[in-house]
Amino acid sequence: MDVTVSSKTNKLARSLGLTPEQMAFADLITQGWPEEDAYAVAIRTGMATWNRAAIKDEVAKILSSVAVQKRIAANKDVLRESQVKKIQKDMKENADELLELATNKEKKLIELQTILKGLKPGSTEYNKVNDQIINISRMKQNEVKTDDKTIHYYLPVSYPTGCHDCLYSRCNECQYKRECEERKKIEE
Repeated sequence: MDVTVSSKTNKLARSLGLTPEQMAFADLITQGWPEEDAYAVAIRTGMATWNRAAIKDEVAKILSSVAVQKRIAANKDVLRESQVKKIQKDMKENADELLELATNKEKKLIELQTILKGLKPGSTEYNKVNDQIINISRMKQNEVKTDDKTIHYYLPVSYPTGCHDCLYSRCNECQYKRECEERKKIEE
């Protein structure tokens, strides 16, 4: 049974130096298929007539090909990148959910109160849960406040216009003092 592939897949395989069957074999190996199963699905040559040793030799021959090894390595890199991105996305989403659960005191109080209903009054578990309810109720009074990271810049109400307004008028480095002295000399 001959399998035909699209021209796009055929061009990609040729650009990698592989046949479409070898490319499919490499892709299946990358996905975690056992080597013999990947060979049976992708290549299929001799599956009905060859013995196991001959099939293993053929699989080893295909795996030793540099082009197949490059395809497997490239696929693994792509999978790693997508897995890292998925893990980071999941961690961010889970972090938001966990933070919500940890900081939502009402939900925690309801959960503890539900547990408390099922316990026998006076037992050690009952007392522990009751203490937790009391502690969370106290925490509710002291709400968690985030640090205010606002930076305030204060600007003078009126900018200096001469030596009499200048904060640096006592030193000789004041630009207004020099300008005032020059104006006075010109006016005289």
